[in-house]
Amino acid sequence: ADRAARVVLRDGLARVVETARHARRYAQLIRFLLVFFVYSMGVQAVIFFAAIIASGFGFNGPRLAIFLLPVTIAAGIGAVSTDRLQRRLGYRATVLIFLCVWIVTALSLLGFELYQGDDPTRGRWLLWPVGIAMGLALGGIGASSRAFVGVL
Repeated sequence: ADRAARVVLRDGLARVVETARHARRYAQLIRFLLVFFVYSMGVQAVIFFAAIIASGFGFNGPRLAIFLLPVTIAAGIGAVSTDRLQRRLGYRATVLIFLCVWIVTALSLLGFELYQGDDPTRGRWLLWPVGIAMGLALGGIGASSRAFVGVL
């Protein structure tokens, strides 16, 4: 077992070295993966804190589940419709559009927080279109990023 582990480790390191030697041929892919790492951390943070963010707007328990249903459906629509958008606008432009939607919706959440002040029910209805837009962008950014990597 110890010998097998050394062989696997040696072969794995050899593949990493071989990949590093040929990395210059894939400069665009490497750049995209670095950028992807940065924006995917932002997306993951929003997903991770979604329930906390929603509770700050007064969405808890069953109300939170009802709110997340159309957001989840929108994410599915975003993922499915990405292909058509990419064929029409291109891979890079599609990723940029979804990133812009993420930026606008994140800034909207900040604006809503400031607008609400101490009243979590004030303007709560505004969270619905923003949540649905975030869902579309969530499904879209994942699908478009994977497709872009495939193209590169």
